[in-house]
Amino acid sequence: MNLDKIMRGLWIVLATIQIASLPAQGQSDANASQAPTSGVAIKLFDPNPHAPNQMLTQDINNVGEIVGYLGNEHNGHGFLRSNRGQYTEFFFPGTCFFSDQPCSYPTGVNDRGEIIGTTRFAIEPQAFLREKDGSVTTLPASPGNSVPSPVSINNQGEIVGTYSRSNEPGMHGFLLRGGEYTTIDFPGTASTMCTGINNSGLITGFYYENGAPHGFLWLRGNFIATFQVFESGSARATTPQAINDAGQVVGGYASSVRAGATFVRNLDGTIKIIDLGALLQPIGGSGGIVTGINNQGDLVGRFGSGAGFSPIFGFLIPRGAGAPR
Repeated sequence: MNLDKIMRGLWIVLATIQIASLPAQGQSDANASQAPTSGVAIKLFDPNPHAPNQMLTQDINNVGEIVGYLGNEHNGHGFLRSNRGQYTEFFFPGTCFFSDQPCSYPTGVNDRGEIIGTTRFAIEPQAFLREKDGSVTTLPASPGNSVPSPVSINNQGEIVGTYSRSNEPGMHGFLLRGGEYTTIDFPGTASTMCTGINNSGLITGFYYENGAPHGFLWLRGNFIATFQVFESGSARATTPQAINDAGQVVGGYASSVRAGATFVRNLDGTIKIIDLGALLQPIGGSGGIVTGINNQGDLVGRFGSGAGFSPIFGFLIPRGAGAPR
């Protein structure tokens, strides 16, 4: 399975559960000038009215910078939102798959402003690292000479994500450090996906067992914890998305009683359930997905139907995760 197939798969999963740096657009969110209120959702607005009305927010760093992309799987425009609400858009030069325009899909940002992501060239996809000055490095091929799908980067430049081999089923998690890959596979399972790494090197993600995702923590070669969210006495499909330096993991789980079912797992194993649907209702959402968390407990993600080219909006919930236990 190549990166094109991975991106298509991840797009469906997440919708339902030298780079050319352009100047800042000079626009900000309507609420950016107001002091953010803890736990109150802020709707993030597309600063580029010429792009499709879809904002897929991906990550937030400890400085409060938010990264993601505007558009869709055919014409993504990368963006970096400052902690003051100003947007800078950027593209990976070259023709995007199914389009005659450049496209970029940022997925993670660290405190130094380094951004990782992918672009979907018609000829060959690429995974990239974008420096704060706008210069770019193409990430090395992952094992089996496949293209990696990076999702998270820490301040040491360690990157985690997913790759697959064209002649093998399933997906593999990876840690890329110093140009060398370490494959992360949960024993006895066909698919493992790494979704977040913090500055201590603690990695989270999920693996599939009997068709259902289970969360995990991995550190220095060992799986140190596995977990699922329980609701009504039953284990639920659990998909961690990000982790902060306190070891707080945020993600989603399958629920029959709430839309946008979201959890925050503390390092001691305690789990807090967040009613994301209720938090997003004042800004027009009925459910959504959380994709990022920082050390302040700020949460970012997106909401919308996720069907076709219908609107998708980003959100920020200051201190939404609460204090770690």
